[in-house]
Amino acid sequence: MSMIWEDNFKNACIDGGTALLDAGGYIEAQTSGDVEVATYTLSATAFADAVAGSALANAIGSDTGATGGVIAKCKLYTVGAALVGTGTATITGGGGDFTFDTLTVAASGIANLTSVTIPFP
Repeated sequence: MSMIWEDNFKNACIDGGTALLDAGGYIEAQTSGDVEVATYTLSATAFADAVAGSALANAIGSDTGATGGVIAKCKLYTVGAALVGTGTATITGGGGDFTFDTLTVAASGIANLTSVTIPFP
């Protein structure tokens, strides 16, 4: 039998986890071969409070000097560079954890991360 979690518990877990990313945590967009394509520094309050077991990122700036490549996934790191999690990357509307306006980024190009969603597992 598996445990059924209520939203208040899910929200508390997610809010505690996203607090690790505040004020300098970052997202690294990577190729399928784990090569960095672009990096995004998170704001002082990286994520809005979780609702219904899911949290959305607050505004994230673009990487205007991206390394370049084809984005396949993203990794979340704390300000101390500890890996927190890895998620899927898709274009906007594709249903990924991390969504972009394009997954193909030119070297020194601009990579726009349009949204990030962290669900309760």
